[in-house]
Amino acid sequence: MAQCVPPFVFRGDRGLDRTSKPGKVDRFVRMAVLADVYGPLLTDNQRKAVDLHYGEDLSLAEIAQQFGISRAAVHDTLVRAEASLEEYERVLGVVEGAARRRRLADEALQALAAAESETPPAGVREALAKAATAIRGLREQG
Repeated sequence: MAQCVPPFVFRGDRGLDRTSKPGKVDRFVRMAVLADVYGPLLTDNQRKAVDLHYGEDLSLAEIAQQFGISRAAVHDTLVRAEASLEEYERVLGVVEGAARRRRLADEALQALAAAESETPPAGVREALAKAATAIRGLREQG
């Protein structure tokens, strides 16, 4: 059985925030993102349940009716699927890696924008050095 992973909150460009308790919307967004990345690794029933619940916003009762099973069975399927998705992310880190690369790219863009607005050569050199550091970080990440 998969180990319980602490809740994470997907924060758009900021990636995953381990310090906040996720709200319903944050959890739905996170599960939808994880399902997009790792969905093919789930069982067919788990993938369908996750797609219907997080992708199409169907209630557990609506999914149970479609599958011809109990609401509790849908809940159990979703809990197992969520644990699997979280475990895949913990081990593989695809979503967090993408968010980290996005942050580094943003830093590079900000540094380059600062270089464009500077007129003194010393300021330009400093901004370009920051951009180079951020870009090196991107290269090391992937």
